[in-house]
Amino acid sequence: MYDILGGQSANLLILDFGASSLEISLIEVTGYESKVISTFGTLLLGGIEFDERLMNICIHKFTSQYGNDLHFDDGMLHKLRFECEKAKKTLQERNNARIKIDLPNGEIVETQVTKTEFDENCKDLYNNVIHLFIQ
Repeated sequence: MYDILGGQSANLLILDFGASSLEISLIEVTGYESKVISTFGTLLLGGIEFDERLMNICIHKFTSQYGNDLHFDDGMLHKLRFECEKAKKTLQERNNARIKIDLPNGEIVETQVTKTEFDENCKDLYNNVIHLFIQ
């Protein structure tokens, strides 16, 4: 962090999304020292909410692509959640991500989600983050 600022002073806003929480901190950096100005956290918003949005997109796409024959039992949902967590990280760096799931019958189903689709489905979550700043 200090190297990026080149010894300059700045205020940094840090968002730390945990699985089930969000921590927001305002940090004052002066030279090579930092001081926490303010910290706020909530258990009402975390990475799980974003995972679930991505899972819903995928379930809709899988149903559209492969019909209603796919039965999303607990095992399938567990696999889908795992793949969606990986895809969410991919979408932080790329414009699209592939999600593949092995079905119990050995068949593999896959779909692609774009960053735009994901962001569109998460607009209200992003707005919730913004409202946390306003409080």
